[in-house]
Amino acid sequence: MANTLSELIPLMNINVLDYARANAVTPRLVTSDYGAEVAQKGQDIKLNVMNDFSASAVTPGVTTPAANNDIDPSVTNLTLNQWEKSSFLLTQKDLKEIVDTGKMKALEAAVAAVVDKIDQSVLGLFSNVYNFAGTAGTTPFASDTQILATANSKLSMAKAPKMDRSLIVDPLAYANATQLNIFQQADQSGTTETLTEAIIPRRVGYNWGENQNVLSHTATGNTGDAVDTAATADAISITIDDAAGGLPTEPSIGDVFTIAGNTQQYVVTSYTAGTTDGVVGISPALVADVADGDVLTFVGSHVVNLAFQRDAFHLAVRPTDQVLLSDAERVYMRQTITDEISGLSLTLMCFEQYHQTMCEVSALWGVACPRPDYAVRILG
Repeated sequence: MANTLSELIPLMNINVLDYARANAVTPRLVTSDYGAEVAQKGQDIKLNVMNDFSASAVTPGVTTPAANNDIDPSVTNLTLNQWEKSSFLLTQKDLKEIVDTGKMKALEAAVAAVVDKIDQSVLGLFSNVYNFAGTAGTTPFASDTQILATANSKLSMAKAPKMDRSLIVDPLAYANATQLNIFQQADQSGTTETLTEAIIPRRVGYNWGENQNVLSHTATGNTGDAVDTAATADAISITIDDAAGGLPTEPSIGDVFTIAGNTQQYVVTSYTAGTTDGVVGISPALVADVADGDVLTFVGSHVVNLAFQRDAFHLAVRPTDQVLLSDAERVYMRQTITDEISGLSLTLMCFEQYHQTMCEVSALWGVACPRPDYAVRILG
């Protein structure tokens, strides 16, 4: 078995890289340059988001004036709290057939399972995103790309760089977009790639990605809820009641809404029920005062396609330390495979057992959303 495994190792390494790249749609579009140092589950990586600076007039004088800006970055912890594996058993016959045929379907499936988990965890950061465009329950791009003009304006208002903006959509939205004339016709798009291959290159300011892992958000569906206690600008929570002045239905974390009198969009970050009203944590902080009776309009359940700039979402995938095994077990092979293209570090291990070998693909990672203003939900 040892000789067979030695022959198999190079093939396994190649397959891990190939399938990591093929399945890592979202990871390669977000900030993920956190190195490949060994880490442990629960370890934190601090992300600093610099505060805005202002400029002031220069007044010549004898003394040097004090600095007019304080360095006060906001800190977000990216915690390496997700550790997943996918494993399978191979007999001596299985190993021989793999070497002879050059195929490794089991390994491909294991890599895909782990990478899908990483992909979904990044997409799950949508619950931090408060800006949205489009109509809940309606697949976008049925007739045009106007929805992206709205998304672009929101990102630009947040001063998100034009560079490295990406769009992740589900297969239905992507299929709609591939049928648009502005993408299909060479005289408008400059290429026939969309028409011939159903692939959308960088267009309308975005790198396009089709992703079957795009998530859906099930909204509470509250109607008639209103502010119950006046609150001032910069508040990070509001007190609400229902249309009858009683305890409202608990909103879901990730629900998005607007408040009458202002176009600012908000997301629910927490909820605490009282006796006749509830306190809703919100992001961003209130941009204007709200009064008792101002009605909240919640967005319904929707597919969460995402338009974002790379720095909105952060992903760190790190190799783990050696494992401790009993005397009856031993690891025949343990190798960390890091892909510079996808930014993923996957650990491949083979455990020699009694007349069989267990192979395992695993990853340790964490995600964070330090700049939710750099992302927009494209409702579907």
